[in-house]
Amino acid sequence: MQEARSRGCAVHHDSRTTTPLVDTITTTLLPPYLSSPMALSEYSIRLQHGIVGGFVPPSPSAILTLTKSAGGSDIAIDEIIRPNGRADLQQQHKKTLDSSNGQVQGLVTELYDILQDLPLESPTGSDDIYRLDTSIAWHSDDLEWRNGGPQGCVQRESDVQPSDQERRKFTRAVEIVKELVDMGSP
Repeated sequence: MQEARSRGCAVHHDSRTTTPLVDTITTTLLPPYLSSPMALSEYSIRLQHGIVGGFVPPSPSAILTLTKSAGGSDIAIDEIIRPNGRADLQQQHKKTLDSSNGQVQGLVTELYDILQDLPLESPTGSDDIYRLDTSIAWHSDDLEWRNGGPQGCVQRESDVQPSDQERRKFTRAVEIVKELVDMGSP
C-alpha cells in the first residue's frame, strides 16, 4: 500500500484497487483547544472574586477551587460564597466532575491554553490589570500562573498592561472556571 499526503489528509492507495481509502480520523477539524496533545493528570485551579484591597484587605465574595489528583478521575470542586447581606463566606456542598468527560477535557485544555498566553502584572500584586476584581491561579507540573490585585496602602500601576484581546481572553477564562463549577454534581 502506498501512502500520499493530500491537503492534510492521509490518503492510502491500494495497488489492487483504484479507489483511495481516506483516513477520516485525520480529516476531522477540531478547535485548537480540543486538538491539543496535552493531557493533564494533576492540576489545581482557583478563582477568587474580590482581590482589590487598599487600606482594608480585599473582601472576597467567592472562592472557587477545582482540584484534579494524579491518581483520580474526578475533579473535586469547592465553592465558598458570600451571600448578599452577609459578612462571612459560606461553604457550599462539595461537588465532583468527571475529568474524562470530553466537554470537561476541552474546557480545561482551553483554560490552560488561554492562561499560558496571558501576561501577569509586574510587580506581582501591583495592579488588577484585567479590571475584573478577579484572580485565577493555575498550578500544574508545567504551568504556574496567578494574577493578583493591589493590597495595602502602597499601590502602583503595573509595568505590564494587557491588550483588549488579552482582557477578553481573561474574561473567557473566568467564564470557563464558572462553567466547570456549574457542571459539577454533589
